[in-house]
Amino acid sequence: MAVSDGRVVLAAGGDEQGAAIWDLDSGELLRGTTYSEPYVSSIATVKGEGPPLFVASSGAHWDGVQVWGLSGEEPPVELAAGPIWGLATAWIGGRSLVVGGGEEGVKVWNVANGEQVASFYMGDEQRSHAVVFSQLDDRSRRRGGHRLREGVHVRPVRGRRR
Repeated sequence: MAVSDGRVVLAAGGDEQGAAIWDLDSGELLRGTTYSEPYVSSIATVKGEGPPLFVASSGAHWDGVQVWGLSGEEPPVELAAGPIWGLATAWIGGRSLVVGGGEEGVKVWNVANGEQVASFYMGDEQRSHAVVFSQLDDRSRRRGGHRLREGVHVRPVRGRRR
């Protein structure tokens, strides 16, 4: 959820339906979708300055991450990656960041310019299905896990530069 011009907006998607955005109070559909659009596995609000943005991923039907605004007239911006299953966002150091976990490990992008700022390798044949940003000891970190029995990995956001 996000706030735009004093109203709360909600984004959702799922099986056989792409991302859609509604006004929470009125129920008005602000940005529509059809049932023929690809499955959405994860969606999150982008934290930061400016108008509300949302990020969505599929993991199964399309690769990478899509960044959506409220206007249905503008196509989503795509952040390139392999299949991404889990998403989280954060406002850190004046930057809107999105972290995505998937079949190629964990990747972090700067939403403003679409640049990948870090990546983390999970190991052979391992994937990350859940990710979250957290603040530890005044330093930003991301957390990701792929199987409960294998634990949760905690790494600094700086990661490996590309």
